[in-house]
Amino acid sequence: NPDESTKFSSIQDAVDVAAENGSIATIEVHEGTYEESVRIDTKGLTLQGADDASSTIIGQSSIAVTSTAPNVEIADLRIENPDGSRAVRVTGDATGVVIQNNTVTNVNTNNSADQPRGIVVGGLDGGDSADGLEIRNNTVTNVEGGAADKDQAHAIQILEESGGGGLIENVVVDGNTIESITDTRSTAAVQFNGKIEGEITNNNISG
Repeated sequence: NPDESTKFSSIQDAVDVAAENGSIATIEVHEGTYEESVRIDTKGLTLQGADDASSTIIGQSSIAVTSTAPNVEIADLRIENPDGSRAVRVTGDATGVVIQNNTVTNVNTNNSADQPRGIVVGGLDGGDSADGLEIRNNTVTNVEGGAADKDQAHAIQILEESGGGGLIENVVVDGNTIESITDTRSTAAVQFNGKIEGEITNNNISG
């Protein structure tokens, strides 16, 4: 059985073992660059980088980091996806998910996809499973749209898609730094789309 000193050859290997083990609450990602895409399907798991976002994930598919389970925390990481259109996607059940102290950058910069996103929450169970979601103190920068006149690049987007019957409550988007979001049509720094109640506060938006 793995313990707190166990080392893995990839982040995804550690996430998969945590899912099988059931008693691992935190995966510590040491300083370095990890060229992989990561998917978290385990409730309550924390993916924790080293200090100052010196642990870098460079996505190898359309999405760099995907979370599908409640009470997941993604923290202190540098997340890039130059060849894909999403850095972080939270889907399935986003209840109590926390995304904080990350640097999300270089999204879609080598790609021509439309609708690039730094952090996106959508495709939720029932369309509205994201109560208590927190997105705090991240830096989201250099998200580039590439397809002319198709939608827009977003730094942070949260989607309630229940067809009018749902409501996402107690969402917090606070203290984020957002800059250099570019597209041929238009851009959005933070968007709540649908029936969402929460706070967008203290974010520093430029460029």
